[in-house]
This record gives sequence, C-alpha cells and structure tokens, in this order.
Amino acid sequence: MGALALVVEKPADKPTPTPFGVWIKEHRTAKGLTQEELGTAAGCTGAFVSGLERGADRSKPAPEIVDAWARALDVPPNEARRVAGHPPILTTQAESERVILDYYEAASEPSREIMRAVLKTIYEVDQKRVAEEAAKQSEDQEQGSSAKKASKWPVGKQNATSKKAKG
Repeated sequence: MGALALVVEKPADKPTPTPFGVWIKEHRTAKGLTQEELGTAAGCTGAFVSGLERGADRSKPAPEIVDAWARALDVPPNEARRVAGHPPILTTQAESERVILDYYEAASEPSREIMRAVLKTIYEVDQKRVAEEAAKQSEDQEQGSSAKKASKWPVGKQNATSKKAKG
C-alpha cells in the first residue's frame, strides 16, 4: 500500500501596506473618491494609488503628490506629509524653531556639535551683514544731509537773485 501524501500550499505572502498607504485609503474612502480620482488629482494613476494602499508599492510619493492628495482629501498638508515621512511646510517662526529643536534633541552629541558650529557661523555671518547694512545706512544718511546742505545755498542764492531781477 502506498503512502498518502498531503500537500499543503502555503498562501502567498501578502504585502503589508505602509502607514501612509493605510492613511490614504481611509481618507480616500471617507471622502468617497475612487483610486483613479485621487490619482488624477496629483497627476498620477489610480494604479499607483492602489499599489500604495495595498503595500505592493512601498515607495514614498514626492511631497508635491502628497500635497495634492491632501488638497483633494481636504486634510492639512502637514498631516499628510508627516504620515508620508516628509518634512512639514513651515509657515511660522514658531514652527521652524520647533522643528529645529526636535532635530537637535534627537541628534547624537557629535551631530549636536556640528549643529552648534553651523549655528555659530550663521550668527557671525548675520552679525557681519547687520553691521555692514548699518554702516551703509549711516553713510547714506551723511551723504544725504551733506547734499541737502550743499544744494540749499545755490538754490537760496538763485532765488535771491531772481527776486532782485523782479524787484
């Protein structure tokens, strides 16, 4: 008697969607958009959107695409950028400072040392620029007041001469 062989097929590994792929699908379906419609909003295909949502395409879409999708989905661009792994759009000094401080706090000590050196150089260059602008402004004011003094005398003399001619 022959042995019975049991063949068990292992299911194919399904790709796991990225957090951004999951985020896109949730927002797209909540907005009632098809993959094709969302793709068109950013100048790409529905197949690209589908690949991201399923995890078959694990690429990181360009920030311009992410921003276009955010507009189409009526969500803040920085929310979409955060989930996609892109830096935020900085619109205020406070946002900029927060991002810089976050990078600094997360950095290793050698990286912090480099950051401090760069910031020191930026500060020194900026101080030099401010001093040069102040010197130029002071020079322009001195030249302006000298020119006014010089131009007053001939104008006054000319007016006196023309008054004598009339009188």
